Amino acid sequence: MKKNQSRIIAVAAAFAMVAFSGTYTYAGSWQQDNIGWWWQEDDGSYPVNTWKWIDGNGDGVAECYCFDNRGYMYSNTVTPDGYTVNVSGAWVSNGSVQEQKVSNQSKQHITEDEACQIACDYWNVTPDLKETFVSASAINSREGNEKKYYQVRLSWRVDNHLSTIDMIYVDGETGECLDTVPR
Repeated sequence: MKKNQSRIIAVAAAFAMVAFSGTYTYAGSWQQDNIGWWWQEDDGSYPVNTWKWIDGNGDGVAECYCFDNRGYMYSNTVTPDGYTVNVSGAWVSNGSVQEQKVSNQSKQHITEDEACQIACDYWNVTPDLKETFVSASAINSREGNEKKYYQVRLSWRVDNHLSTIDMIYVDGETGECLDTVPR
């Protein structure tokens, strides 16, 4: 019983780490030698004994990878914490590769539509344009440093009146969601 309880706690902790981790990698590259594959950051470092969301091809979608104590990616196996990874090393659940949308930092700025989509993903909503609306407008930083942000509003129609129920700011360069625009 105690052994099962310890395993359940370990699996729950690993799931929380993976599901709620905000660590994404935009810069770096996959490397391979005769032992296997690893992810090398631009500064030469690499992940060890951890899970990491990586957008290796710059498509704005990160997959989650697990790395061993030497920094090599697990592939086509069950990781020590009990999760399945495919032959490419990506975490798989119920036959589907687990993905997270991330901002593509190779672009200069995101668009208003992209800011709206980032905010929808953040709020976990899908606007239906009948009852639920999302709109964005570009604003500048209060510092006047030319940094661009989007003020994104989530609105809901109630009794034929449109009410804003939430608002967030999206960084125009990184796509990061912020509660306020930095001063």
